[in-house]
Amino acid sequence: MINLSTVWQCTDIDKAISYLHQAIDSQPNFALAYYNLSLLYKRKDQIDHAISAIIQAIKHCPNQTDYYELLGEYYFIVGKFFESLNMYQKAYHMTHEPAIAIKMAYIQPVIYDSEEDLLLSRSHFIECLSIMSKTKLSLMDPNDQIGLTSFFLSYQGFDNKKIHEQLSTFYIQSCPNLVYESPYLKPYQKGKRIHIGIISAFLKKHTIGLLNRGIIEHMSRDRFHVTLLQFKEKQDTFSESIQQVADKVVFLSNKLCECQQQIAQEALDILLYLDIGMESLTYFLGFSRLAPIQCVTWGHPDTTGIPNIDYYLSCTPMEPLNAEQHYSEKLVLLDSMIAYAMRPNPITHPTRKDIGLPEGYHIYACPQNLFKFHPKFDSILKEILINDPKGFIIIINGLYDHWTQCLIQRFSKTMPECCQRILFLPRMSLENYYHLLLQSDVILDIPFFSGGKTSLDALSLGAPIVTLPGNLMRQRITYGLYQQIGVMDLVAKDWQTYVHYANALAKDKQWRHHIVSKIKSNNDTLYENKHAIRSLESFFQSCVE
Repeated sequence: MINLSTVWQCTDIDKAISYLHQAIDSQPNFALAYYNLSLLYKRKDQIDHAISAIIQAIKHCPNQTDYYELLGEYYFIVGKFFESLNMYQKAYHMTHEPAIAIKMAYIQPVIYDSEEDLLLSRSHFIECLSIMSKTKLSLMDPNDQIGLTSFFLSYQGFDNKKIHEQLSTFYIQSCPNLVYESPYLKPYQKGKRIHIGIISAFLKKHTIGLLNRGIIEHMSRDRFHVTLLQFKEKQDTFSESIQQVADKVVFLSNKLCECQQQIAQEALDILLYLDIGMESLTYFLGFSRLAPIQCVTWGHPDTTGIPNIDYYLSCTPMEPLNAEQHYSEKLVLLDSMIAYAMRPNPITHPTRKDIGLPEGYHIYACPQNLFKFHPKFDSILKEILINDPKGFIIIINGLYDHWTQCLIQRFSKTMPECCQRILFLPRMSLENYYHLLLQSDVILDIPFFSGGKTSLDALSLGAPIVTLPGNLMRQRITYGLYQQIGVMDLVAKDWQTYVHYANALAKDKQWRHHIVSKIKSNNDTLYENKHAIRSLESFFQSCVE
């Protein structure tokens, strides 16, 4: 029989999975082996296998609370809202553990069935937060006990400042250890290089890694020493290329207290979070005072509500008037997008048929993550298709099949007469994704959560994007890019104008050609933008001095 400690000492995940399958073959009712197997599959992002394994663990050990919690987490990841809530409720009824009740507050649909469904979900979260805030709870390690963030709130289309501040207050009251202060804090010594730490769990082949690698590489080494703060189990091959352009790399523990101490020992002058709110460990680290100056930028474009985050770094082109009202941090407005984007370089020339597009029709592509598809967007898509009988809307399948099925079901209810002309394509290679942008007549920006990396890719290729800016920065990213290049032809003032621009681009080839030429002639400032880095450096210099 295989000792489970042997499995966890194994650095090769596939080999560890093989060991566990051997253990299960020799002892089919070995619940703990199934549980550990599910954790390994989760680390490989093979959630379907992880779900199958934990279901077997529950079958053979039905009284283990942790197993129900884990299955609830997996169901939440794949978007099975009711199944997830059911598992957490079972776990809570077994233990009445407050941390499980907090988790239940976070569980929301990934794809909302309707606007009413969205509003009910938001009201539920606010009500739970109010109850939590009035209850005296004690948490030792909220990252370990809760492990969730309010990520999906940002896709509901509302200002979340009040909620995030209330959430932050709740955690500080429940876990005073969160507000750890580094014993190594010291004033900046003028004339020395500024020691900046940059932290994210997504410094890999991900939007965060792709848009920030150039900033890390090109930041002045005469003025700055750059330390990357990374998590070893979150690495990929692109992570290595990011590490090579830093002065130092520190691999952080996955335990909150150990992380706090590791970062503190670096005695940083500035700590820059590239995103807060996308995952739990960096969210909870944000409560600590680990450097004299602590900033967050727009990787997750929403305020944190955390008192120890001093500055939110954004840019004037993307922010509305009175934007500071949306942030708990002091808002810093640079003059261009904080990113170092590289131009896509497609090397093949497939036809529409090659990448699964219908030939002889007008193609409206909306290649965004499915959780960005706000229920109110359905009526805009419906109007575009009603006005253009030759139109097809192209969407890329979700990361999990259930997301896709939920959105298809919603479309069948909100626009039954048009949904047969909404085509979901399988997730595709980067090369085919570029060709989807090139072969589309129109790229549709989602007014409730604008495209970022997608819009940069499209504009680089000259693909015209129709956008409708809202009142929050995350609804104005494409608008900000258009502001930077001085092309405002496709910025709509209302949803009727949005529909008109989309239909006109698809039907009027001469006008579309004019817009494409204009974008291509003016888009240089969006790519390999060292000016943005110099502006960032100037802000950091003024902070420490």
